[in-house]
Amino acid sequence: MSSLGSKRAGTQILTGTVARGAIEDMAATVRQFFSLDAVQLEPGDYRCQIDFVATGSTFLYRENYPRRTHLRGELLGDRFGVAIPLAGPAVRFAGEEMNSACIASAMTGEEMDLFVEAGVRQAVVLVDREMLHRRAEASGLPAHVLRALDCRRRRMPLDTRAEAVGKFRRSLVGLLNAAAQGDLRLEAAQFEEFVMNSILSAVDVSEAPVGLPPACILVRRATEMESLSESLCVGQNLKEKEH
Repeated sequence: MSSLGSKRAGTQILTGTVARGAIEDMAATVRQFFSLDAVQLEPGDYRCQIDFVATGSTFLYRENYPRRTHLRGELLGDRFGVAIPLAGPAVRFAGEEMNSACIASAMTGEEMDLFVEAGVRQAVVLVDREMLHRRAEASGLPAHVLRALDCRRRRMPLDTRAEAVGKFRRSLVGLLNAAAQGDLRLEAAQFEEFVMNSILSAVDVSEAPVGLPPACILVRRATEMESLSESLCVGQNLKEKEH
């Protein structure tokens, strides 16, 4: 996975699966992206798997936690990341319990503190922080949303629209399943666009004013995201399913 560390605009999509048998090995797998201290909090085997889809600037992976785990560290490389819950108990992040209306997020320069119960599965999405913020500004998102994406923010968990997070979750699972089966029909630019737009659609918790240019941008963005999510993969891969 050493080739996944670059942030240059990607021209191809890389996919794969990495299986690990210890918490230390799992943390080492994503060392290009995180500086992590990971501690297993209960005895037992720690067999986990990471399925990933990556371009030069965007990285998506699905991870599972077989045992209760504590993670503390920092996201590297001027990136912004969010974690979308897929299954299992609620995660406790930065002292708060996460759900579809409040998701974990982190950017370079912030210290992450995460407690995960056994059985948790989540999808983690990493993007270029500056690119995301510029797109949020261009989309005309409200000031409080821009502040939530700014490096000077005071709170790491993101308030989100549960419906948008649900759609994002279903699309991510379909995408990862399609990639695992070698049936991913998506260009790198489409993948990066989809991820950026999905994050912004999820964090836009306010009603856009009808008739103003920003509202038109938001409506178009939501429509494009919905259309693209339907073309991420084909046939049964569009169904929500887990390994």
